[in-house]
Amino acid sequence: MSSAAKTALIAAPAVDADFLESVLDKNIFQASFATDYKEATQALSCNFFDLILCTIDFDDSQMISLLLFMRLQSEPIRTNFLCLQLHPASSEVIDCVRLCHAAFGAVGFVEIEDMDDAGAELLRSRISSL
Repeated sequence: MSSAAKTALIAAPAVDADFLESVLDKNIFQASFATDYKEATQALSCNFFDLILCTIDFDDSQMISLLLFMRLQSEPIRTNFLCLQLHPASSEVIDCVRLCHAAFGAVGFVEIEDMDDAGAELLRSRISSL
């Protein structure tokens, strides 16, 4: 087995971690997890990540705050930040994320209707296109 060449930070509730980890090719990515804003900012302050997967419901909707943290550092953290919707959310929240994700430096917003094989394949496809 080859060792992973890239690192990924999964910023999501613990309940979503298994699904998100299963989407990543373990031969390419080594995953780290953060279930709250403090864990995520500490990880970002100490490590470089090639990819960040962050869900809308990360730490009570702290996804945009995490994007802002990355951009407001004295040396902005530049990495592939992918915003994800894994669970139903209000149309207002979805519209806000659609509007803000690119403005704050995210590379995309992926809406996954079900955390099943089709949802996993949709996310894998988006990750591989980065």
